[in-house]
Amino acid sequence: MKRRVVVFVPTERWSQFTADQRWAILMHEAAHLKRGDLWKSLAVRLLALPQWFNPLAWRLVRRFDEAAEWACDAWVVEVQPECRRAYAATLIDVCDRSSWIVPATALGMTRRARHLFERRLTMILRDRTSCRIPTALWPTLGLLGLLVLPVWSYAQGAPATTTPERKEETVQ
Repeated sequence: MKRRVVVFVPTERWSQFTADQRWAILMHEAAHLKRGDLWKSLAVRLLALPQWFNPLAWRLVRRFDEAAEWACDAWVVEVQPECRRAYAATLIDVCDRSSWIVPATALGMTRRARHLFERRLTMILRDRTSCRIPTALWPTLGLLGLLVLPVWSYAQGAPATTTPERKEETVQ
C-alpha cells in the first residue's frame, strides 16, 4: 500500500520559488519522512515529558531537532551535490520570505538560532556532509535518558497511598 504524502505550503509563496528551489524544499521534507523524524521527535519529547520542569531536558530536545535538520540538509546535498549553492540560497530565500504567518520553528530557524543557521549553511557549502546522527548527539540522548530515570524510579518505588481505617466507636 502506497502512502500519499502532502506538504502544505502557502500557494503565493510556492509560486515565487523556482523549480530548483521547489525540488530542494521537497527533497528536504522527503528526507524527514525517510528518516522517520516525526516519530523520533515524538519519542524524544515523550522522554522529556517527565522532566517538564527541567530546562536541560528541553535543550536536549532542541538539539535533537537541530540534528534532524542538519541530517536532512546533508541528505539533499548528498543526492544532488552540484546543487549545494542553490540549496543554501533557497534556505536563505525561505528565511527572507518568512513572515509572522509561518512560524520560524516550522522552518527549523529561530531568532535565537541565527548562529545555528549559519552553521547549517556552512555545512551545506563545505565538501563533506553526513546524513547520520552526529556522534556528539548520542551522549545528549543518553543524558536525556538519565534525566528521565530518577523520575521513573521514584514513580516505581513510591508507596501506594492508603487512607487509614476509621474505627467508629459508639459512646454509651
